[in-house]
Amino acid sequence: MPIVGKTPSACFTTFRDHLAGLLHATIPTKVPVLADANAEEAHVGFRQGEAPVAVPIDTNRGRLFFWVAQLVRADQLKDGSYKLSTLNYWYRLQASDGARSQALIRWEYDRTLRGGKNPCRHHVQQAATIDVPGQKDGLDLNKLHVPTGWVMIEEVLRFLIVDLGVRPPCGKNWPTVLDASATVFREKFSTPH
Repeated sequence: MPIVGKTPSACFTTFRDHLAGLLHATIPTKVPVLADANAEEAHVGFRQGEAPVAVPIDTNRGRLFFWVAQLVRADQLKDGSYKLSTLNYWYRLQASDGARSQALIRWEYDRTLRGGKNPCRHHVQQAATIDVPGQKDGLDLNKLHVPTGWVMIEEVLRFLIVDLGVRPPCGKNWPTVLDASATVFREKFSTPH
């Protein structure tokens, strides 16, 4: 069942509160998770004032920056309530904090893409090139949209903790925090994508 509320704002608040609780339990930052909303849509993610930001994270590879943003929309149902849906997500691991900084890895979803020359809706891109034996040029993974399934933020956070050594504020309880959040998403917030 998706997030449903009496108003778009109620839907945005429910989602923002869930995401903020998850991110603040697992990412060591005091930067707030806010929803910049209009009547029907909201950008939800780390924000300083009105600006979206990447937050610094200390990893076993040095300091990196983590960007989380989702664009969600509240559509009115026949009964007058509103249902939340995800239009886009962007999870980015960056070497610097700028909003336009090149991502090292980015996981993206774009609901609006439909066939043709558009890339696949669920994809990952990386600042890396794979050599192709016998070819002059390799595969530039930053220009390709390598298909993925729906990437839950909980799995990106698991990657940051397990593979990059980010130390979550919730300590050793992080697997339980991630599992509980994923369960809430699957059982209470999601519809098939």
